[in-house]
Amino acid sequence: MENGHTIAETQAYIKQAERIGLTAAERAAIKLYLSQHPDTGDLVQGSGGVRKVRFARRGTGKSGGVRVFTFYWRVDEPLYLLAVISKTKQANLSNEQINMLASITKEIKNG
Repeated sequence: MENGHTIAETQAYIKQAERIGLTAAERAAIKLYLSQHPDTGDLVQGSGGVRKVRFARRGTGKSGGVRVFTFYWRVDEPLYLLAVISKTKQANLSNEQINMLASITKEIKNG
């Protein structure tokens, strides 16, 4: 990820990525893209600044793919990969999940 932004994968993200079967190549591609575009994605309302970024998966068609939830708030901080969900299993986050992400972003900001 030369000349890209630093990426920090949370343990929750890593476990979820493994659970939904993201390959090492898919994870690397996600990290590479986000390192070059740290402020991409749609803001998730009520999340404290979390963004939802859509990624296609090879061979899954238009309805497949994953949603990666990221947090980036300062240039001197890494972009955090907080969560990933498979669109075929869950299209959007629940209110409970959004509240959990808001708590995490608050912890990150408060150091």
